[in-house]
Amino acid sequence: ITPDPPVKGQNLSVELDGTLSTTITGGNLSVSVKYGFITVIDKTMPVCSEEKCPVNAGPYTNKITELLPSDAPSGKYTGKITGTDQSGKEIACATFTVSL
Repeated sequence: ITPDPPVKGQNLSVELDGTLSTTITGGNLSVSVKYGFITVIDKTMPVCSEEKCPVNAGPYTNKITELLPSDAPSGKYTGKITGTDQSGKEIACATFTVSL
């Protein structure tokens, strides 16, 4: 996560690194962030809108960036990023916790 610690009013980036076992030609990337039990970000986007498809099997790196509102409440935030392939099978999952 960069910057560490996160700064209100600036972009927060989460970098994912891993190895794909199959070539990806479609699917979705879902991002969910909660402040306590309140969901503050919940969005799903096609993998191929974020990446040039196909994404070949092998080493993989992706960075997700979101602007942290300058008026975001201080406290603990938890997040989850999930990726699925063209058949809906989960291919990646990352969780994170940040404090503002």
